[in-house]
Amino acid sequence: MSHHERLRNFLRAHTTLFIVVLIVFTTSQTAFAEVSGGEAELDTVAAKPDPVAANRVKAREAVRNLEAAKQEMRALYKSVEGTAEEGFDLKRLEIREVLEGMGKDIRELLEILSAVEMSTALGDSIQNAVESSLRFQADLARDVDALHSTRLAEANDQRQGMPPESLGRLEVRIGEAEQLLAGNLARILGIGMMQEKAGLDASGLWEWTDGRLAEHAKQLEIQLQLAVMARRRALEQIDAAQQIGISPDDEQLLRFQAAEIRIAAIISGLSSITDFMETRGIEPAKYRLMVIQATGEITEHILNWKVLVGLVRGGAIDILGWLRQNAPTALLRLGIVILFALLFRLLGWFFWYMALLFRRPPKLLGNLLRRMVRPTSTIIGVLAGLWFLGVDPTTLLAGLGVMSIIVGLALQDSLGNLAAGLFILLYKPYDIDQIVLAGGVLGRVKGMGLANTTIITFDNRRFFIPNRKIWGDIIENRSLEKVRRVQATVRVSYDEDIVKVLQSIGEILKESDLILETPAPAIFVSKLDDSWLQVSVWPWTKTETWWDLETELPLMIRVGLAKRGVTVPYPRQAIDISSEGQPGTQPGA
Repeated sequence: MSHHERLRNFLRAHTTLFIVVLIVFTTSQTAFAEVSGGEAELDTVAAKPDPVAANRVKAREAVRNLEAAKQEMRALYKSVEGTAEEGFDLKRLEIREVLEGMGKDIRELLEILSAVEMSTALGDSIQNAVESSLRFQADLARDVDALHSTRLAEANDQRQGMPPESLGRLEVRIGEAEQLLAGNLARILGIGMMQEKAGLDASGLWEWTDGRLAEHAKQLEIQLQLAVMARRRALEQIDAAQQIGISPDDEQLLRFQAAEIRIAAIISGLSSITDFMETRGIEPAKYRLMVIQATGEITEHILNWKVLVGLVRGGAIDILGWLRQNAPTALLRLGIVILFALLFRLLGWFFWYMALLFRRPPKLLGNLLRRMVRPTSTIIGVLAGLWFLGVDPTTLLAGLGVMSIIVGLALQDSLGNLAAGLFILLYKPYDIDQIVLAGGVLGRVKGMGLANTTIITFDNRRFFIPNRKIWGDIIENRSLEKVRRVQATVRVSYDEDIVKVLQSIGEILKESDLILETPAPAIFVSKLDDSWLQVSVWPWTKTETWWDLETELPLMIRVGLAKRGVTVPYPRQAIDISSEGQPGTQPGA
């Protein structure tokens, strides 16, 4: 192979570096040619201690630095030929350092340009040098963009027919090329901003840049859609293999990994492009929406109302499309699940009533079990319907088990009420419609759930008392015993015949149908007060008539004693006044 052929092959492999070197060479030559013409003028006035002379010295120094950088770049370029890949990376770092130094010199020229008058020879020279340099850099940057686009298109064409084991490396190279293209577009944006800073007309460059950003964003949009489809196909193949109980082959896994790398690279490039578009005032909501939909990651861009509206609209379109495609099958399967749920609900009620024929549980337990028949049978029916359709219910049960652990940790108090409710059902301290004093509330039990017990007081107030509070406190059941005692007290004057009064009270009690003969009522003098005798009356009655007797007994005794001529005494106090010890009297007087 001849020297020219080796050089041509090397340039084809490192075209980007060659163009960068051309940019530096041309920029340095143009700047030096335009500014060196004024070196004679700079030399003649360098000795003058004024700001203009100082700026001329700085400008001459910057131009000389650019010339030296040009010579150094030429030497680096010659040393690149025949360099291995590792050595090329080192040379690239050296070249980047030189380019940074040249950029510093150009920025210094811009600062000098802002300090001198534009009408002077020095200002005109610097203005022309900067304008020529930036315009040439912009032209070369557009050429580099075209080169990167060509390389990306060629790399994308290589994807067809590429062996699966090589797809991952290809996608990595395409991602690196995409980063180079985005970096070049960033440099173009920087060149345009420098043109505006130098007071130059950048409208042409901005027009090209805006069109290129929109064009490349559209290309990335199409590539992202294709990559997502490729990932979906690979994932479907992997899922299909797993469903039939076999492991996916290496080709499927490699294609899926390559699609993931491809999507990540496209999203990275699209994110950079959208940032550039926002810098240029172009609305990037459409492409940011695509990034969110492809990754599933919620970023700060969702706060943009256009992105949010796009997400909602896209979700609605996806749902409608899924319904149009799967509505008949989905409705049929839903109908099968509902049919199983109804069937098992009927079976649940059938077995419930069959169980009641053999043994009727306590009202409290029966009420709770009756309320649990419907949801329990419905859940079993839904699981049976899913099993009939080929859905493994063990996955759902495992998920429910994990969820129950999480809910249990979050609802410890509720679980305490549930445990207390189970103990109440087990030991049965009360039942429905019984009168109890529980949790500090006296009333009739209306019902009990897994979390609380409902009690209605005698003034028709409804209390929902946590089962844990009831079980942890004293429970008084006033409805368990068949008979209850009513207590009343009667005041009898010391002037009355107490034996006759006791007999009269006994006769009054016998006249009432509410009072039981057995156990016999207890009538006795319980206290000797200052003004009367206190008689206690303890009759017995059935539990269901206790409240009636409790309210009627005092009036019954009062009316009966009045008919028999027995009066009820009232508090009185006798005061005996004696003359002894009065002032001014003598004893015995």
